[in-house]
Amino acid sequence: MQNQEECGGGGGATSCEFEDWGSFGDEAIIQQKSEISADESQKIPFVADKEPISALAAEYQSGSPILLEKIKILGEQYAAIRRTRGDGNCFFRSFMFSYLEHILDSQDQAEVDRIKAKVEECRKTLQSLGYTDFTFEDFFALFLEQLDSVLQGNESSISHDELIIRSRDQSISDYVVMFFRFVTAGEIRKRSEFFEPFVMGLSNGTVEQFCKSAVEPMGEESDHVHITALSDALGVPIRVVYLDRSSCDTGGVSATMTFSTQSKCNCWFWTSEC
Repeated sequence: MQNQEECGGGGGATSCEFEDWGSFGDEAIIQQKSEISADESQKIPFVADKEPISALAAEYQSGSPILLEKIKILGEQYAAIRRTRGDGNCFFRSFMFSYLEHILDSQDQAEVDRIKAKVEECRKTLQSLGYTDFTFEDFFALFLEQLDSVLQGNESSISHDELIIRSRDQSISDYVVMFFRFVTAGEIRKRSEFFEPFVMGLSNGTVEQFCKSAVEPMGEESDHVHITALSDALGVPIRVVYLDRSSCDTGGVSATMTFSTQSKCNCWFWTSEC
């Protein structure tokens, strides 16, 4: 749409630009699109302010009637949304904020004790897989520090506003994302026989190669394999609601759910098709 508008009012300069585009190869076009996408993502903070569901309806007002109907149904189930930057780390960053916010609101000491035990199990898993401590220890330490900070009654306790500020601080936020990435990679490699059929559907490589190329690096997007592995490793139920233009017999939204009975904490996420 933007290109068409530029073409309509650009005169000779636009013609020259299109000749340049015509000389681009596939890799150049992909790189150009990636740069545009990166520029757009920078306009959104790592974790945005809370918005009412009605903000989605306004955003897609001229879009598909099916999508608008699904947003309406979503509004009957949830009170608000909070966007995260679409930089490939959005799932892990969403999980980070949602989980820490839950602990801050609930002050559930039993859940904190449970998750700390899980974190220690994840540490031992990585060690048994041959990861050296210095490759992941800082990430684990920072997550535990953030976990302690959302419990009130100690010198390091933080408020909800401070949690948002920290979640937007790249030096903190990225470290916690890396913690979750290592936890996810460890779970996938530990249960390689279980995950291998799913990994083969996403990659031509082995489970180990998949973890090195699509799980551990920052900026790599998450799929059902990542979500299942993180939920299983930490014992935290996750629900992902996906909005698209496909019709639904029940008139509802499509929901993919991953369950774990070990925790009372639930994390919800939504994603939409543009």
